[in-house]
Amino acid sequence: SSGINAEYGGVRLGKVYKSRYSLLERLRSWLWGWLVLMMYFIFATPQIRYGELVLLPLLFEWTGYNPRRYFQIFKCSKILSDTFLCVSSSARGAKLGERLLTESEAVAKAAGCTHAVAVATGIFSQNIFHGSGYTMEQETVYSDIRLENGEQLPNLEKLPKIHQSAKLFTKTL
Repeated sequence: SSGINAEYGGVRLGKVYKSRYSLLERLRSWLWGWLVLMMYFIFATPQIRYGELVLLPLLFEWTGYNPRRYFQIFKCSKILSDTFLCVSSSARGAKLGERLLTESEAVAKAAGCTHAVAVATGIFSQNIFHGSGYTMEQETVYSDIRLENGEQLPNLEKLPKIHQSAKLFTKTL
């Protein structure tokens, strides 16, 4: 599901994962992954594009973000995966992020989802998930991450102060 509210400047992308997929559904899922990356590239600031987009797959690995592993944990066959929640600075405070999240949860429930999983990379989206009843399972502070050679992630000083960690959230819908 996706929610885009151009009037107020908000974007929310996510999808319902199923425990079993047909070949056509797997192809569509792969294409959806590319769409999410492109949306992230289009809407993110240049610092975030370099700092997080390039490292997004690794960031998911470091935070343990893998919606499919939650099928066994939650004993469910469908799960909502939130991959992108962004509200422009001019629209903050209007509860747009909360509304987009609530709408996507309603769509997920109608599709048979009983649980949701999300990774949030900015403090504002982290606050929205926390305030919407999500439980933080793990936090990965970017400055604590070490690459295979033991070095810290490059260019951390270029990230805005609102992007200092990634938090993994779950929720029973």
